[in-house]
Amino acid sequence: MSNEFAEAIKQKYLGKIVEIYQGETQDTRLQAEIENSTKSILFGKVVDVIGPAVILESRHGDKIHTIMINAWSITTICESSKHVSLYDIYWADVDLANQKRKGKIVA
Repeated sequence: MSNEFAEAIKQKYLGKIVEIYQGETQDTRLQAEIENSTKSILFGKVVDVIGPAVILESRHGDKIHTIMINAWSITTICESSKHVSLYDIYWADVDLANQKRKGKIVA
């Protein structure tokens, strides 16, 4: 199954800058008895896919790092855009409820 997912990533995202979420949390804050978690997102350009491994080039300052990610660990991937990111897709429960009440989200 993972190789099929990795192959789909190769077909759709090869050469593109993507954001990848693996289910990890970077930071958790408790506010008014509600736990808000900040997602830990990987950001980089898909340069290759070898079997179940997705190879990213990630820039940090003036350095470029090559990162190999096991496709089994990827829960969500999207092309990076100035209009939407994974942070926009994964809403905190409270924020989502508020936006629905305001009529700003229609699904």
